[in-house]
Amino acid sequence: MKAAEARIHSLEVTNIDLSAKLELGKNAYFAAIENERRARANLKVCEEKLKKLEEEQSAMLNAARKEERRKVQAQFHDFSSKYGSLFKESEEVEALKVSVAETRVKQELL
Repeated sequence: MKAAEARIHSLEVTNIDLSAKLELGKNAYFAAIENERRARANLKVCEEKLKKLEEEQSAMLNAARKEERRKVQAQFHDFSSKYGSLFKESEEVEALKVSVAETRVKQELL
């Protein structure tokens, strides 16, 4: 009888230890689930911030490209208006030189 009581007592202690371990495991599992939920929420917030920053940067790059294009067009317009007439005059002078040379050749042949 004493052996049986000792065995029952031993099993009760073991049962109590296992119940405590089970409770600890359950609490750890719930804590892990809560941590995962928080991590997923944090990840979603970070992804939204990143998307917003990417959109802002894209808009800034587009604005910078447009501004650079406008500056280059303005410089080209200035250049063409400044030197375009010079090139046009050069072409006219060249045409006149050819005409004069042709006239001289004709006069020499006559």
